[in-house]
Amino acid sequence: FHIAVSLLTATTALTAASPIGVQTLVAQTNWREVRSIKMGRFHARVDVSSSHTLRLFTQLDTSQLMGDELGADSVKKWQENLFNDLDKPSKMRYVLGNSVLVQPFAADSATVGYLVTVADTGGASRQIITDKDGIEEFLDMLAKGVVAAKTLTDDELKRQGPVAQKPI
Repeated sequence: FHIAVSLLTATTALTAASPIGVQTLVAQTNWREVRSIKMGRFHARVDVSSSHTLRLFTQLDTSQLMGDELGADSVKKWQENLFNDLDKPSKMRYVLGNSVLVQPFAADSATVGYLVTVADTGGASRQIITDKDGIEEFLDMLAKGVVAAKTLTDDELKRQGPVAQKPI
């Protein structure tokens, strides 16, 4: 008898603690590709979300990384700061959230090179070395993502497929 009462009590407690059939509505984020670049074996893509945020997807050979969700304003500020410093870097490190680290270095007496480290949400990272042209292309890709996040309407961001590039 005690076992039957204990089982009935445990079943009642579990049933009360976990409602059956109750659905929690979670807003699903829609991601759209804005622009992608390729530098040798390295591929990068910036996506814009239906909540007007950005993320960076990168691939080096078969290794794929998905970066953190980033606010458009912070990406814009970081991108502009680094772009303005390309000829004469004022910092040893340019850090964008937990997603991107750019470290300028003297490639030779007249040229600056850039070590770019990208990381994913799980802590894995990959590095590439690029020149000024490569980092400019990377920064341009991010700038286009910022423009998409700030100018596209909610309805446009909820559509499927990549964002169409508008001619200038």
